[in-house]
Amino acid sequence: MMKKMFAAAVITVMTMSAALPVFAAAPVQATGRGCQQPAAVAVQECITKDDALQIAMDHAGVTKKDVTWPKVKLDYDDGWQIYEVEFHVGWTEYNYDIDAISGQILSFESDWGD
Repeated sequence: MMKKMFAAAVITVMTMSAALPVFAAAPVQATGRGCQQPAAVAVQECITKDDALQIAMDHAGVTKKDVTWPKVKLDYDDGWQIYEVEFHVGWTEYNYDIDAISGQILSFESDWGD
């Protein structure tokens, strides 16, 4: 009985191990605006880097002329594409995570300092 259970466990592990690279390397589709999504997900247009920066500035209540050192980076967070937006206004640093498809602000913080 133990040999059968052991053999079944080995077969299960081997089957799952063989399938893992297929799931880990799921094909992606480019949407034409710098956004990539798993092929199984319906293709949607992403907002641009400029859009993400503007959303963050509007939320912070500042204008482009007030902002120094703007950085906008397209990144992944738990499988979702987000824009990481960072900029300074005077001594205050602002950091935002913005959904690359909807433009929704996922998180933000501001910190006074150097």
